Amino acid sequence: MPPFSVNLFWREIRNEMKDTGQFFVFGFEGYEPPYDFLKFAEAVRPGGFILFSRNIRDLDQLCQLTSRLNELSDHPLIMIDQEGGAKNRINKGIPVFPGNRVLATEWDINKIYEAYYNTSSNLRRLGINTNLAPVVDVVRKQNILWERSFGGDATLVSEYSRIAVRATREGGCLSCAKHFPGLGDLSEPDDPHLNLPTLYTSLDDFENVHFKPFEACIAEGVELIMSSHFRVPSLTTGLATFSTEIVALLREKMDFNGVLITDDLTMGAICNNFNINDTVLNSFKAGHDLLLICRNIQLQEEGFKALERNVHDGNIKESGIIKSKDRLLKLREDFFHGR
Repeated sequence: MPPFSVNLFWREIRNEMKDTGQFFVFGFEGYEPPYDFLKFAEAVRPGGFILFSRNIRDLDQLCQLTSRLNELSDHPLIMIDQEGGAKNRINKGIPVFPGNRVLATEWDINKIYEAYYNTSSNLRRLGINTNLAPVVDVVRKQNILWERSFGGDATLVSEYSRIAVRATREGGCLSCAKHFPGLGDLSEPDDPHLNLPTLYTSLDDFENVHFKPFEACIAEGVELIMSSHFRVPSLTTGLATFSTEIVALLREKMDFNGVLITDDLTMGAICNNFNINDTVLNSFKAGHDLLLICRNIQLQEEGFKALERNVHDGNIKESGIIKSKDRLLKLREDFFHGR
């Protein structure tokens, strides 16, 4: 394999592309970024990178990897799902904790704080600055989120979620409440990783149950919120990820001024039903600031080019682009200042 460099084509257009690249978070396969991924990332300067267990051999390798990723972009958000339980991407070398359901039923509030603080401080030491946690869905029946949720009582979930957000921030990382507007009522077979669910949760249930933990996290100063892929007829027509109405609930009703990130745009709910060009355009137009594509460099390149083309052609309002840029800039200024 040749030594890492970008060819003349990438060098000439990098400056034009990096403004669009800031709206993406990319992942890759392996312990080291493949050459093609390095070349692509160096050119487009993505807003962030996401890491999985597939990227982590040991802590020394992870530190070297996060250092390398920091060289590929300008203050990138380096993300991981270190939720606890089955969603611990790092399973050795640092303390690991149970999932939220166990924390809520077997641990007290102080220990929940300690678990999130300890996790955050260890991630920061390893070069990771964003934990895609906590899960704040109110889960009242068995489904794929059962162990990942604090429970089925909206008041308790709200309180524990606030603690998790505060502990994560004080431990040194950004936090991300997920999955807006609330996936708690998923039926057990449904899973956006595999298919496109429809939730028939009522508007009243959303307002009085599922929105409550998000409102609590916003009041606590959560920096990011993640949406998810499903249909929810009581709130919007079509897909929630593409819905301006759902984003308006966050921005206008709940007064969330932070960064809104999509769930992975390579999930089955998306890939089995929509092409990447429409997905990227509609997700960004809906009001997302960051578009998450966890794997497949071909889809990442196509998605980037689609957004770049639609920005150039005027299919996306300039006001929306400016607002997202401002939110991302403020996030970085607030977080990296003095660090």
